[in-house]
Amino acid sequence: MTKLVLDFAEAIGRVDPRQPVWTSSATRKAYQPGIGRYVFTGQAITPVEACAFGAEQFRTYMVRDAEFACAVADKVSERLNQALIRLTVVGQFSALERVAHFIVDMQKRLPSRGINSDPVALHLSRQEIAEYLGLKLETVSRAFSKLKKMRLIALGSADVVAILDQKRLCEVASGRL
Repeated sequence: MTKLVLDFAEAIGRVDPRQPVWTSSATRKAYQPGIGRYVFTGQAITPVEACAFGAEQFRTYMVRDAEFACAVADKVSERLNQALIRLTVVGQFSALERVAHFIVDMQKRLPSRGINSDPVALHLSRQEIAEYLGLKLETVSRAFSKLKKMRLIALGSADVVAILDQKRLCEVASGRL
């Protein structure tokens, strides 16, 4: 899921294919009548099925199904926690730590989506990773090269990373190395 930001950079979020995706009233308010579009768009990097329905339908369903409403609340809480972690990573970590954290984070997320995580298929270009981490393309490329030189990762194709030293990579990713 992406959101156009004022400087036209993209903030990339992840969508769990087993979970429904919903938008809030803020998204409805984000509709730009003069342009005829919303400021939110989606781009699938893995196979996905999608459907859409109105906010009122969604609210009605939430009222009728307490279990679903609780699952939504849990998912929102989890996403807020992930956003806080991402803010910490972007705000306090060095470029090397951000890239290492990104690789470790992707490795943890892929199995829950039924995707093999050894090696880690990032499904994003270096430019997209740079935008997500708030870095320049060159900085991300240097960080990948440094992690490779440190023998923490091996680079396969452009978007595939093999983790060679999980423990040390996690130490870099947490800012402890």
